[in-house]
Amino acid sequence: MYAGVMRKMAQGYRTTVETMQAAANHTQQVNQDVQAELKSLMAKIMPITSGFKGNAATSFIQLQQRWDEAATRLNNALADIAEGIRQNSTTYQTSDESVSESFRGIGGALG
Repeated sequence: MYAGVMRKMAQGYRTTVETMQAAANHTQQVNQDVQAELKSLMAKIMPITSGFKGNAATSFIQLQQRWDEAATRLNNALADIAEGIRQNSTTYQTSDESVSESFRGIGGALG
């Protein structure tokens, strides 16, 4: 069973360094776009809240803090994903070059 699962995984996942780099760049761009949208939305909301007093003001401040924390978590998660893809791309490229060099060595030895 384990060998079958590994065979399916090996058959199912194909990539290139360029694809991985493009995915990392896309993830980074999406993160920037999302953060810009969140800031834009908050900028539109803030004038409305300027008249809040008492419990409404307190509730909004608490909600804004949760919003900021969630936006930070999302930003960090997307940044970590992009960085992980970049690191995997480097590892993939190094492994690919090593395997290619091994095959060239075998080919040279076989004549």
